[in-house]
Amino acid sequence: MDICSIIEDAREQAYRAVNVSLTLRNWMLGERIAREKLDGEERAEYEKQVIATLAKELTHAYGKGFERVSLYNFYASSG
Repeated sequence: MDICSIIEDAREQAYRAVNVSLTLRNWMLGERIAREKLDGEERAEYEKQVIATLAKELTHAYGKGFERVSLYNFYASSG
């Protein structure tokens, strides 16, 4: 195995590991949002409020990737 192959193989493995971790994280966030939303009373308005507030807090704390649209997608993919 030459040096370039070693580097490229390691890079590919790292990308796959990160992808698996992010997919799991997003599913877990979506599942948690689903549980929170089920506890709300005036459901439609409550859902919007929960996701908007959460998106603001997570974006402030962690940066890009936690916008409202992303959180809705995580929720939708959680089953």
